[in-house]
Amino acid sequence: LTVTGGDVGNGSDTGTGSSGGGIRSEGALNLSAVGVRGNRAVTGGGIEAEARLAIECSTIGGNVTASDGGGMRFSDRAIIVNSTISGNQVTGQNNGAAVNLAGGSARLTAINVTIANNRAADPARGAVAGG
Repeated sequence: LTVTGGDVGNGSDTGTGSSGGGIRSEGALNLSAVGVRGNRAVTGGGIEAEARLAIECSTIGGNVTASDGGGMRFSDRAIIVNSTISGNQVTGQNNGAAVNLAGGSARLTAINVTIANNRAADPARGAVAGG
């Protein structure tokens, strides 16, 4: 899936085991100049990606999850370039207020990325976390 321009906002997928309040992708996902804001899910508040993820010139902000990855959660390789990840939140005692790398094969490359003002209920869980 490739998305160029626009906004994905105010989505909600909060049923048991739900993921990806804004976008849930099982195939490769490419976002360019996209805002992913104000979404909610149990995991991956803004984005849940199970395959390769590429994000450029985009904003991931104001998303909320009860579990892992307030802004996004992914389980493969991800590259994020010239983007901002801010104001995301994990309300439970889990990982990655901004980004959660889910599983052993998840890898993140971030180039010129601002990660700021993301909150976890347990501050020790971090803005970017694996697990």
